[in-house]
Amino acid sequence: PSYVDANVTAGNNYQYQVRARDANGNLSTFSNLATASPPTELFSDGFESGDLSAWISVTGLVAQQQEAFAGSFAARGTSSGAPTYAYKQLSATQNELYYRIYFKIISQVQTTNLLKLRTAAGSSILAIFVSNTGNLGSRNDAAGVSNFSTTPVTRGAWHELQVHAFINGTSGQT
Repeated sequence: PSYVDANVTAGNNYQYQVRARDANGNLSTFSNLATASPPTELFSDGFESGDLSAWISVTGLVAQQQEAFAGSFAARGTSSGAPTYAYKQLSATQNELYYRIYFKIISQVQTTNLLKLRTAAGSSILAIFVSNTGNLGSRNDAAGVSNFSTTPVTRGAWHELQVHAFINGTSGQT
């Protein structure tokens, strides 16, 4: 009932057809063609350059090798209260984004933002964070609504976070 094509390339068009087989082994005719186009990647930084040069601005983060998820490098932020962050301005306005990060919290005293999506003018749209109680949360800043997960983020362990954001003012969804 499902199929994954692992050999596609972003930006190309692919066409698929399906047909059904019943319990007696009878095959249906092929369905109409369906076209799929994997999106191109807007931005990626695996930090393997050993620096943070892919970002427009970096505050309080370093590329280091002591705590890396895969490969040789990762970004690390250590703070005693001042925010640590990096940001990247996309070349065009987006109304739908998929975002994936791997993160590991070694120690934490206060709420820690993992990522923020902002408008071109710098206004926050969405924040994904780990609360001071250790739970994952999100905040739709346009609507002023926060949601909290009941699943704790384990300190000292790597986690994968995937976000799909549909940006539409107070009607946006994640």
